[in-house]
Amino acid sequence: MEDGDESPVSTALRETREELGIPGTAVEVLGKLQEFLTVSNYLVTPVVGLLSQPAPITASPTEVGRVFSIPLAWLMDPVNRYTTTRTWSKGFSFDVIFYKEFNGETLWGASARFTTALIDAIVALKQDG
Repeated sequence: MEDGDESPVSTALRETREELGIPGTAVEVLGKLQEFLTVSNYLVTPVVGLLSQPAPITASPTEVGRVFSIPLAWLMDPVNRYTTTRTWSKGFSFDVIFYKEFNGETLWGASARFTTALIDAIVALKQDG
């Protein structure tokens, strides 16, 4: 969050506009996932939203290295995901989630953790509903 951000949702909408050029008015916010503490000691609150219509992406070259997409159905298939243990230079070990390569891209680390939390929420909604 930055000064002026009122909530994790306002932060996410601002970041989406700054990094991808997608205005907040194009996003239907569905909710927030659980907070995550990353190994680099950032507290992150993933915010989930849908685009109301296909929106052109204009990635900020100072904030985004590249943009790619992976189909949700592919991400939801457990055969495409695995976990490995890494040892941090400070001497502690932790699990890291990796997805298999898809079209030359590998989703892993914190982004993969957020993705699996989203998938778990989707599965839970399907079971409840």
